[in-house]
Amino acid sequence: IPVNRGMLVSIYATLEDVCDAKQVLKDFYADDKFVRIKDKPVTIKDTSGTNYCDIFVEQNGNSIFISSSIDNLLRGASTQAVVNANLMCEYEEDLGISKIAYVP
Repeated sequence: IPVNRGMLVSIYATLEDVCDAKQVLKDFYADDKFVRIKDKPVTIKDTSGTNYCDIFVEQNGNSIFISSSIDNLLRGASTQAVVNANLMCEYEEDLGISKIAYVP
């Protein structure tokens, strides 16, 4: 695949107990500004140039499929350092993140 940046992960799992996996993820990430639970399969293009992690869940009984997409150049150590500095200084978590240069 011709991709300049980004990672797409596919996960298949079997749950011990049947639960609404999508709702569990929505509840877990409810306060996270950079995680989006999507209703359709995710693509690298959806997160390219952003600090978002998009997650899609499909479930059939106790079998689940999860796909996740990130821009690995923006969700790396340097962006995480900016987020951590923002939190330590009691600034908004996303301060300066949306203004990061996007190349290529």
